[in-house]
Amino acid sequence: MHKNQQLTSKQILAEAYLKEIGFLNIPSKNNVLTMTKEYMVNTKLTEIIIKIKDTFPLKYPKFYIKDDSLFLMYPHIEQRNEEINAHGICLFEDKNKFYYENIEFLLHDNIKRLEKFIDDINNGELNINEIYDEFDSYWDSTRLVLNYNKKFIKSHQCDFKLFDVYISRSIQNLMIIYKNNEVENFFNSSKIPFDKKKILYINFKDNLLSKIPTNYKEFLNVIKESKHYESFKKLKSHKNLFNGILFSFLLPNGKEHFSFIYIETAKHKIGKKIQILNPIVDFLTPLRLNRKIEGGTAKDISLKRVFSRGGGEMNVSINQKDKKIAIVGCGSIGASLAYKLLKVGCTNLVIIDPDELSADNIPRHLLGMEYINIKKALALENFLLKQFIGITIKAIPDDVVNCYEELKSCDLIVNAVGSDAIIIETKMIKDAIIGKLPSVISCWVEANAVAGHGILFEKDSIELKSNVTDIVDDIFGKLIILKDEYGENLTKDDVGCNSSYMPYSFLNSEMHVNHFSNMVVQYILDQKIKPVVSSIGNLVDVKEYLKEDYKKLESFTLSTRELF
Repeated sequence: MHKNQQLTSKQILAEAYLKEIGFLNIPSKNNVLTMTKEYMVNTKLTEIIIKIKDTFPLKYPKFYIKDDSLFLMYPHIEQRNEEINAHGICLFEDKNKFYYENIEFLLHDNIKRLEKFIDDINNGELNINEIYDEFDSYWDSTRLVLNYNKKFIKSHQCDFKLFDVYISRSIQNLMIIYKNNEVENFFNSSKIPFDKKKILYINFKDNLLSKIPTNYKEFLNVIKESKHYESFKKLKSHKNLFNGILFSFLLPNGKEHFSFIYIETAKHKIGKKIQILNPIVDFLTPLRLNRKIEGGTAKDISLKRVFSRGGGEMNVSINQKDKKIAIVGCGSIGASLAYKLLKVGCTNLVIIDPDELSADNIPRHLLGMEYINIKKALALENFLLKQFIGITIKAIPDDVVNCYEELKSCDLIVNAVGSDAIIIETKMIKDAIIGKLPSVISCWVEANAVAGHGILFEKDSIELKSNVTDIVDDIFGKLIILKDEYGENLTKDDVGCNSSYMPYSFLNSEMHVNHFSNMVVQYILDQKIKPVVSSIGNLVDVKEYLKEDYKKLESFTLSTRELF
């Protein structure tokens, strides 16, 4: 231990315990306790190192093994830690860790787990196939992450091919292979500078299963086995090749695994200039064949896979429905609704709003100060395009009256324009009922967002025996839970004509938007739903102002019903 190193009281107790069982101190830094002991591994004395951070016991001790020959020979022995010149051993999954009150028990259990691991090696009881199942954790220094689209690559049915790769200059670990316009839209919307190059993809099929390569020479042997060596050498003259290779192979369980290697590119001085060699040239240089392979993470960003991680089959099902949803109104309700629908699998939205985002909107709007004085529809489009690659957002910064025909090409219209657009809303509802427009879901919140209501209007859902305005007014009026005079008193007036507004918090409105979102999701999935959804907020301060029929309502409840 260095003289200036300060150990915690828990580390000092751990040090005393480990000395009792034969561990010795070795130099360390950054207030980390580091100790070592030799164990017999495969008939050879092998040094095992334990590192205990100052966050111990909240952070478990970490074990390392010195013998290089064991890496990629046994599962759970990971990439080398250059600082201590040893390989990490993964003994515990995070999900299996728990808090120990007694640190001696923690150390005892960890040491027993280590000794069990060593015994399994000595007795040949570790399953070699686990190496392939946990391939990324063994061979991943996370220097770079390559995000690729598996569906896009497989559509080419290729074993050896160059693909476009988009390399972020501001975020070094973001690289994406996809369709050109979609990637460029994503980067441009995110204002991330990028370079476009080529990257090599190799399908090794099952060739890699003979041996996991640890250096350039071994990797070249796998390329030779897969009959791609001559094609690989031809790439030496390629001027626009990124120094990495994406490849795939079949795991013993039959699943296809993708991974990524990063090639250390050599630099040569020519006069005052520095020439960076083509990575393939560097790869083939005899003097560098023993250079170890640097692994990277390869992540499939196919929407089906991404959405399956975000909500099981529901998100995938919504995505596969591929419905085109129009959202009329990009205020606090419409903007948040668009964002939530995108996150659950919708990838084709039309957003319509003629207004600009003002500072007054910010406290309760999805968008922040960076979008001030920009048309809400355009600002929201820019924000949404940053969320996923491969989505379609059509922003129309105009009054819906002027783009009414656009609605006819959609599968569902969500109206979130508020009370200031009752005329156009009534027309949309009538046209949905008589079949001139697709179904309409009208959603709005009451004064101070004390309640939120969503109504589904479909073809023939109402008999239009009287004036449609009277019918709509009657339906909306019956849903409102606050007495009219009290609700009207909550409206605030700002300076200027048409400047009245209703204050409510982002948190309160979000509760209602979640219910509106679920209503849209159920419609997309063709689930049978009741056409009226009402979500109730906090009623503590308004109990005496509730209409007579709603006096028994409870705070934070949800009700669904048929149309009146």
